[in-house]
Amino acid sequence: MRAPFFIFSDGEMVRDQNTVLFVEKSGQKRRLPVEMISDIFLLGNVDISKNLIVYLSRKGVLIHFFDFHGGYLGTYYPFEFNSHGKTLIKQV
Repeated sequence: MRAPFFIFSDGEMVRDQNTVLFVEKSGQKRRLPVEMISDIFLLGNVDISKNLIVYLSRKGVLIHFFDFHGGYLGTYYPFEFNSHGKTLIKQV
């Protein structure tokens, strides 16, 4: 069963050997099993790599961004979730 994952700490998220690796500013490392993640909510100041975004897109994981005060900034949707994009491509 897939569940949302919340990140409140500052750090960096990268793709490492087909897993998601989160490295906190303190140096603590956590591996996240991507098969268990439905959404990632970034509430801390987190740097993410392009390779990670590509990997999460292929796995269908949404990434939600929030500012310092918890205000919603936006969501990255993989291509499959954008039904309007599929409709437009089929129309063309």
